[in-house]
Amino acid sequence: AAAIAAMRARVGDLLAKPDPTAAGDEYKRLVERFGHVTGAVVVSRQSQMDLANHFFSTGDHPSAAFAYERFLEAYSGDTDAPRARLMLGLINARYLNDPVRAKAVLTGLNGTLMDTTQRDLAVRLLDELG
Repeated sequence: AAAIAAMRARVGDLLAKPDPTAAGDEYKRLVERFGHVTGAVVVSRQSQMDLANHFFSTGDHPSAAFAYERFLEAYSGDTDAPRARLMLGLINARYLNDPVRAKAVLTGLNGTLMDTTQRDLAVRLLDELG
């Protein structure tokens, strides 16, 4: 437990610097070492979202999907959860070639998105998926 806490704290510290690349590398080490432990690879709400966004922006779509999934597991009621679902759907639809997962994530999402651009993207993705 102490090792998990130390690694999670290091991820947060690196994000605060900000050094998202180093934070992402540390997060991947955390996942490699403790991914089998329930809840061990979830960091703070904002850090989890920052990691997911960083992975997406650098084109590391598998890591982004993993981080968004962990965000949704831990913070499903959060105001950013619809946006995380949209990003997860987008990644699965366009980058990971998993239309079944993409459709499952995106279905019913449109009514929860506040931003019209995001709503339009959700509708467009669902149309693309059939």
